Amino acid sequence: MATKPKPPNDAVVVYIDMWTLKCLLNRSDILSRIANGELVPLRTEPSTSSVQVYYGYQTESGPSLITKLHWHLNPDGSQKSPKDPKQIYVETHGIDYHPHKGGRWWNRLFREPETEIARWWQDLWMVPKDNKEVLKHFRLAYGAWRKFKCAWFGPIAAHRRRLWISAWRAVLALRTIRAAILS
Repeated sequence: MATKPKPPNDAVVVYIDMWTLKCLLNRSDILSRIANGELVPLRTEPSTSSVQVYYGYQTESGPSLITKLHWHLNPDGSQKSPKDPKQIYVETHGIDYHPHKGGRWWNRLFREPETEIARWWQDLWMVPKDNKEVLKHFRLAYGAWRKFKCAWFGPIAAHRRRLWISAWRAVLALRTIRAAILS
């Protein structure tokens, strides 16, 4: 099995949430460069229900990774979901973006804030865990908010600047409300 393609060794690794990673992909020209054939598939990792593809350049010194994309497949093998970025290397800045990793609650909060906030809300208001509608509505509302932030402030600004409400402010607000109710 061939080794996995990697960005240059001097790349700075930055961990960001999945929404910022999606925004970075959508606001960049990576998908058009893939469509034009400028970025080629360096490695494909298929499974029964999804595919993960590494895209980049084939150079004399070896493959140079630009992005790693993942999507789900229909039973007939066609693409079922949009392409989700799992890693993006920005050549102009020399930064390699990854989603937050780890299974602890704070890692999950940084990776997918809407899921953790919805779970805390379920605990706070004692909504049954099998009620998937609560999670669905939180994900939709939070997704609309992040799409708005991406359109107005861009991917990096959406992550750095927490102009209005950020995930941490929402968590602190929920903790305050929960403490007030329990006291």
